[in-house]
Amino acid sequence: MAEFFRVTGVRVLTDRSVVVVDGSQMIRRFSPEGELAMATGGKGSGPGEFQFLGRLEVLTGDSLLAIDPAQRRVTVVAPDASVVRVVMTDVHDQLGFLEPAGRTSSGRMLYRRWLPNRVRSGRWRDTSTFQLMDEDGSNPKLLGRYAGREFWADDSEPGPVPSWHLHFSGISSAAVTGDTVWVLVEGGPQLEGWVDGQQVLVDSLPASVRTLTDAEVRDWLSGGESRVPVQQRTRWRERMEKLPVLTEVPPFDSLLAGSDGTLWARRQPYWLTEPQTWRRVRGSSGLPAMVELPERFRTYDIGFDYVAGVRLDDLGIENVEVLLFD
Repeated sequence: MAEFFRVTGVRVLTDRSVVVVDGSQMIRRFSPEGELAMATGGKGSGPGEFQFLGRLEVLTGDSLLAIDPAQRRVTVVAPDASVVRVVMTDVHDQLGFLEPAGRTSSGRMLYRRWLPNRVRSGRWRDTSTFQLMDEDGSNPKLLGRYAGREFWADDSEPGPVPSWHLHFSGISSAAVTGDTVWVLVEGGPQLEGWVDGQQVLVDSLPASVRTLTDAEVRDWLSGGESRVPVQQRTRWRERMEKLPVLTEVPPFDSLLAGSDGTLWARRQPYWLTEPQTWRRVRGSSGLPAMVELPERFRTYDIGFDYVAGVRLDDLGIENVEVLLFD
């Protein structure tokens, strides 16, 4: 395959060809053998051009829906690379622009907003809201408001107030399978299902919040320090003396809808470099119920017998990979 830079989406089509979008703002399709079969798009503001390709959805017949939050619009591209339609998604609430986050099979768009609840010092938490609307922003329905990322801010010194995301904070996330919007509440185990703006299910996933022991916290701090360059470790230790370490660890940190209608939750990792583990929480698949992926692998698509994504090598170069399972 070609070289990629800042990949934002990888999808596998029904014929096993692979579609990749990256910082070039191009949509490129590669044959199962890795040969370039189609390329369209590019940076610009005209039809079929993009400022930032942030998400890619596969529609019926392998047409593609490309979401460009920078231009606040979605573009539908046919398999032959022709532009089918461009729809503005300049959707606002009282606080500003909403970010597209998914699409139901009936064509409704899922939108998300992070609401900052900043304080001058101490711990604070964002709020996530999810709304369902038509592509053009009409017929909005609020699904709910949920806890988002938790942060810690320090204003003990003059100048800009620094803040850090607290590791292990439970983040609420959402994914769409068919016409159901799934919301993972604060990292689980609670899972909610919504259809057309109505809550139809509240379930508890087969996992529980874990409480870290004092020894595990010390190990986590020691391991974190070992990953910091030597010349920065004194400053790192000073910061960690102030920064709270959360000991209540939610079981998961994100949801992903499989292209085969399944729903997957990613286990909350202790280290960003450790292998990823995904658990299937809805639907049947040819994959095992638990899938462990390599280190530094970023997952974008899960199918009946494959996982597709990007792996960073030791030089930080992005390599698109499709991992097949027997």
